[in-house]
Amino acid sequence: MLCVVGLFVLAALFDNRAAVWRWLTFSPVPKTCRHHTACVIWLHGTGDRGAGFVWLQKAIGMAHAKWVLPDAPKLWLNLSGREIHTRAWLKLSSMPVTKDEPDDDANLDASVEHVLALVESQVADGIAPERIILGGFSQGAAVAAWAVAKCVHKLGGCALWSGYPSGAGRLSGTLERSVNVGTPFLYAHGDADTKVLPECGTRFGEVLRAAGVPLSHRTWPRVDHGCCPEQVEELRAFLQRALPEAGTPNPNHDPNPNHDPKPGRERVQGASSQSKVKAKAKAKKVD
Repeated sequence: MLCVVGLFVLAALFDNRAAVWRWLTFSPVPKTCRHHTACVIWLHGTGDRGAGFVWLQKAIGMAHAKWVLPDAPKLWLNLSGREIHTRAWLKLSSMPVTKDEPDDDANLDASVEHVLALVESQVADGIAPERIILGGFSQGAAVAAWAVAKCVHKLGGCALWSGYPSGAGRLSGTLERSVNVGTPFLYAHGDADTKVLPECGTRFGEVLRAAGVPLSHRTWPRVDHGCCPEQVEELRAFLQRALPEAGTPNPNHDPNPNHDPKPGRERVQGASSQSKVKAKAKAKKVD
C-alpha cells in the first residue's frame, strides 16, 4: 500500500514539476547581484503569495532590475460571516471590496513598515532609491501607495493595479507633504472587476490627483480582477522609463533631490479595444 501511495505522490510531483521547482527555488527577497542596478518591489493581493507574480517579472524582462516579491502575513478575515485564514496585508470586511471599505490602520501601518524595511535593505545593497519602484496588485496596491507616501527617500515611481485607497482621507495629505509628491504614479483598473469594484479605482485616482502627483490613470475595458496583455505592456513602458539600464540617463532623475517642483498632472482616459483578458494576475482563494 505504501508503495502505491508513493507512486501516486511521485506521479503528482512529476506532473507539477515546474511548480514544485519554482516553490523550491523561489526567494521573496533574492540576493542583489552585480548586474542589478534597479529594483521593483511588488506586493500581491489577498490570498496570494509573492511567487504568484514571478510570471510578471518574466513578462517584463529588464534583467538589470531585481524583483522583490514579499509574502504577506496570514490573517483571519471575516467575509460575509465566513472566517478565512489567508495571506493578507489588511483585513477585509466584505467581498467585493467597495470604495467604503473600512480602514485597518493597525495592519496598514505594520505592512507599510515591512515594505519600508525592504526599501532600506535594497539601498543598503547599493541600489539608489531613485532606481526603486514600489508596486502592487489589489490590496497590495493600497499598501504600496502608503509606503511611497511615507518613504524618506525619493523613489523612482509607483505602479498600482486594481486597488482601493485604504485611509483615503489621509493619503492625499500625506503624499502632498512627502518627498515623493513628484514621483510618477501609474494606476490601472478593469471596468469589469468583480472583486475590487471599479469605483475603488475611480476613488484611488481622485485621491492621487488631489495629492498632485504625476499620474497616468487608465481603466481597461472588459478586464476583471486581473490584467490584459496591453496592461502588461503599459507597465513595461513605465518601468523602462523610470529604470533605464545603467549608463542610460534617467528621465525621472531630479538633479536637485532637495527641491520638488510642483508636478504636472497627467491622466490617460479611456482605452482602445483590448484582446481577450488574460487573468494571470488574479488573486487566489479570496482576492
